[in-house]
Amino acid sequence: MNTAAAIEIAVAAVLRQFATLGEGVVVRPWQSLASDPTWKASKDRSFPMVSVQCTAPATEDGNPAIQIATCRVICGTWNDDDQDHSQVRAMYEEAERVLMELFGAFRTGNDADDVYAAFKAELEANANATTFADWALRWEGGDAPMSGDGANFMSVSIVVHFRNPAFC
Repeated sequence: MNTAAAIEIAVAAVLRQFATLGEGVVVRPWQSLASDPTWKASKDRSFPMVSVQCTAPATEDGNPAIQIATCRVICGTWNDDDQDHSQVRAMYEEAERVLMELFGAFRTGNDADDVYAAFKAELEANANATTFADWALRWEGGDAPMSGDGANFMSVSIVVHFRNPAFC
């Protein structure tokens, strides 16, 4: 599996397990839609939803051995169902809370934190073990809230740094 897909699956897994996103929310890891048991091909892009999208790895500071991939978590609702944006805001707050807990556990070295342990286990289950033998997280923030095409969106991002063993 490619690195970005493995990161998407790990982020989606901790959001499903630890975030209280609300009833009927579909969590969509972009490259692995079928990994969400609530996703249906006949009803793709159903709302409310959380889309997990990770960039392809890029080099950091020109060093090909150090790679970074930004994982963006986008919460969305239909405007007709969420005119005051309270549902999308609540979903965003939960996604942000879980990602902050993940980042905080990484920063403090708390491997026993449930969110951190679940993220790490999911990442290692779906990626080359040597790729994530040495990795780190960076808080990225998110984009400004927006509405368009009848939907409301809010996002938050986290960056995964790792050493690419092919270039070491």
